[in-house]
Amino acid sequence: MDRADDLSFPRWNPGGQLGYSLAAAAERLERNGLRPVGSHPHTGMTRPQRAALGALLGCGMVRPQVLLDLEVLDAIFRGKYQLAGGLVEACETALGRPLVAQTA
Repeated sequence: MDRADDLSFPRWNPGGQLGYSLAAAAERLERNGLRPVGSHPHTGMTRPQRAALGALLGCGMVRPQVLLDLEVLDAIFRGKYQLAGGLVEACETALGRPLVAQTA
């Protein structure tokens, strides 16, 4: 990926590496009625994806499995990155579509 490609992603999603994690979070958000509550086991990340998630969380990611805490992610996006819509907005930006709450 060249430098021009990096510019097409928000600064919180370098090279689009958070796409996989945000897709998993979006799935959980849609099941939760778009409320960032609970956690979601997340596996199968590549090394660059783990590095991007670790940078977002402010910690190193060594294991290929992590428990995504939706409340923590929401707080990071609202506080550190000033996204008024928090995790929902970040997921919608990364996926390029609005999230839709699933009905029972």
